[in-house]
Amino acid sequence: MAKKMGADAVLNPAAEDAVAKILSDTNSTGVDVLLEMSGNPTAIRQGFKALRAGGRASLLGIPTENVPLDLVNDVIFKGATVQGIYGRRMYETWVQMTALLKAGRLNLEPLFGERVKLEEFEDAFAKLQGGLAGKILLYPDGLPQ
Repeated sequence: MAKKMGADAVLNPAAEDAVAKILSDTNSTGVDVLLEMSGNPTAIRQGFKALRAGGRASLLGIPTENVPLDLVNDVIFKGATVQGIYGRRMYETWVQMTALLKAGRLNLEPLFGERVKLEEFEDAFAKLQGGLAGKILLYPDGLPQ
């Protein structure tokens, strides 16, 4: 889905060493920005390992357990800026998103693979809970033509 939406690179950490791939693709520099949204402890640790010196980590995911980090090497010696985010900057993000969409850098269509009538919401929620859909648009007055 990320590739369809315009991502320059897509990694599957279950199939490859994501940190090694990122470091290889960036000549051992690492990424400028880490946006961690899953809360998965392994993903958080991998994200910090892939972060470049002086990079910024924005943590949005909520871990369900403690996450051990190598603060010395992954934060302090890197001079990383770490930001916890629990809400949103509504107007700032709208401006940024509008710019991305107008520039054609983001295709949201793959997000909304499902469109259903409002009456079918129970099936839609079952798909979401089962991981069979990303986002589903519900139409109160039937599907658009």
